[in-house]
Amino acid sequence: MSYFTLETENYVTILLPIYLIIQKIIVYINKYHNEKIAESVKIIIYSISPMLILLLLKLNYKSYFCAILLISLILSVTISSYVGKRTVK
Repeated sequence: MSYFTLETENYVTILLPIYLIIQKIIVYINKYHNEKIAESVKIIIYSISPMLILLLLKLNYKSYFCAILLISLILSVTISSYVGKRTVK
């Protein structure tokens, strides 16, 4: 089970589910709920992401892990916004 440890730097395999979960949540909110709620969730994720990265850097996590996490969070929101608009129309 060393495939899922953080010591071997397989961060992409660990953070890919984060990307998929956030993307599915935002697409679900866009499809079945009010668009204002979806926009507020996106703003919350955009505002929490840099604070989370700064906290992880202060706790001495590797910068590669923090960069992958930040990219995963921001891309999931951006891509789900685009996909959500295409599926609702």
